[in-house]
Amino acid sequence: MGLRNQCRRADRNQLGLRQPQRIRRSHATVQAADRGNGMKAMLHWCAYLSHGARRLLLCSIALMIALPVLSWFQFQWSIRFFNQLTEDMQGKLPLLLGLLLGLVAIKLMESVLTRWNSYIQESMSHRFLRNIDTYQFELIKPSDITRVETPVYQQDWNLLKNNLSKLGQLLQSAISILKDAGIVIVYAYLIMAQSWLIVVAIVVFSIPNLIYVWKHASRLDQFFARISQAQMEASRVTSFLIMPLALKEMLVFAAKPFFLSKWRTASDKVLGEQQRFTKSEHTWGALVDLFSPLKYAATHALLLYLLYRGDMRIGDYLAISAALVPLDNALRSFIVSTDSFVHLKLFQQKRARFNDRYMTLSSDVRADAPLDEIRSVRLDALTFRYPDREATALREVSLDWQSPGSIAIVGANGSGKSTLAKVLAGLHRMEESRLFFNGTALEKLDRSALMQRISIVSQDFVKYPMSLFENITLSVLVEHDPQYEYIKNRYPELIPSPLLHRPETLLGNEQLNAVQLSGGQWQRIAIARGLYKDCDLLILDEATSELDSSTEAALMGKILTDRKARLTVIVTHNLNLAALAGTVVVMDNGQIVEQGPPSRLMSGPSRFRQLREQQIPLEVNPHHGFQSIVS
Repeated sequence: MGLRNQCRRADRNQLGLRQPQRIRRSHATVQAADRGNGMKAMLHWCAYLSHGARRLLLCSIALMIALPVLSWFQFQWSIRFFNQLTEDMQGKLPLLLGLLLGLVAIKLMESVLTRWNSYIQESMSHRFLRNIDTYQFELIKPSDITRVETPVYQQDWNLLKNNLSKLGQLLQSAISILKDAGIVIVYAYLIMAQSWLIVVAIVVFSIPNLIYVWKHASRLDQFFARISQAQMEASRVTSFLIMPLALKEMLVFAAKPFFLSKWRTASDKVLGEQQRFTKSEHTWGALVDLFSPLKYAATHALLLYLLYRGDMRIGDYLAISAALVPLDNALRSFIVSTDSFVHLKLFQQKRARFNDRYMTLSSDVRADAPLDEIRSVRLDALTFRYPDREATALREVSLDWQSPGSIAIVGANGSGKSTLAKVLAGLHRMEESRLFFNGTALEKLDRSALMQRISIVSQDFVKYPMSLFENITLSVLVEHDPQYEYIKNRYPELIPSPLLHRPETLLGNEQLNAVQLSGGQWQRIAIARGLYKDCDLLILDEATSELDSSTEAALMGKILTDRKARLTVIVTHNLNLAALAGTVVVMDNGQIVEQGPPSRLMSGPSRFRQLREQQIPLEVNPHHGFQSIVS
């Protein structure tokens, strides 16, 4: 019992249920950002992105204050310098040299601060990208896999990820907005002392640029939607062109030209859309740029008018002319940075839609019923259909499993075996009051608590490019793990013999010094992973399909013996293996056509007996002429 509790605590850690307080706080900040809007949401996101970069942020704020102050001094000294040049210079050479040296010192300091600011911004960018990645992983918390296993999910995630990448610039944009606002205010205040019309002219002629920037953010979002499918296709084919397993088939089937043609088709579509989008944006940008010479002409006409009237000295004219450049640049930068508000709004819309579609349950029932141990499982007339298919996967399926033991699910390919197994694991979204654990409906249970008590070995298991220990335990290598030692000693056939005492050995072909395994060896490690969790309900979905028959039978017999006091589901085409289970369920076209103990099904006429006597895989039609060969 102590070992079992220890494994459950490990499972709880693996599921992320015991997170450090720092992570919980940052995640709560993001949840607040997701619920907020406008400035509030932006502040929450800035707080999240700045996590771990507070010192850099303080330095950036200090620079944000220092640069406008430096600009103010530069402006004032420039006015004094130019005015002195226009007056009688006799005896004023030391003053002029002093002013000139002061301007040089200010310029030098500005260069140093600008370089330091560049370093700070780049360092913060690295931290922000890491925080964005962290949020990306926290974002994926599906309540089930029904809609996740669809092409639409891949499309929606790709679009959401494109929006999410823009949020990495959010805090820097906010800092840039504040910094540029400070510069704009300083220069606007200084220029307004001469004429407020100059500032008004600059603002008015900048409005088209503001409209362009905001429209550009929306058009960019639409552009990503147009290229998303081609973008993902090009990425997939690229992986095929470099993946070792795919390279093997390319050599055998001489298929490289085929994959290259698919890559060119997809990448040409992306490139074509990019060129059209770039051309369109540059066209609009060129039209907006026409306002720049108009702004220049208007502001300098006003300056010349004031100079002509005598309201301004030549020194003031030169200083204000010089100040118009940083003012205009700061205003442009301010406007460009505001596109982060548009990207944030677009992201929030997609985030809410993504969360509603994939990450939350449709039921309004409060799901917090406790579950100490799975003792029984019941299905009540369940009908299930995948969201992207018209055909029904399961029809009116009922199953009542009230005592410990094992069930074998058999049937032809496409009969619904694996779907039924995933339903029993609570992985699919279904109608309410159809699946019950210990008499409690699935939608009323705490899903996290339920998942702690279920383990599954799927036919499409993952081959993790990590160490042997990490592949089996899905946790960091430790010096002594009692459950790992138990699996190693009780099921040594699941671990390659050369690696039995080398848990730190890397597996796969993606890392240097890693050991490559056969398909059967990988499958054995997946079985060890399923057994390591040591849960109430174990589901083996074609988990031994790549093992030889003698090893398969011996291993399954050992597993069923060890788990006779718990619940075990076996999905298999091997009918001799199915006969080891306490109950056999025969599936056909999404329905249970018969179920019962194998001894009873074999004692009379039954579909199971007919198939087992023929010893033909269920997906093979008996009329294809294989009976004489197999029997």
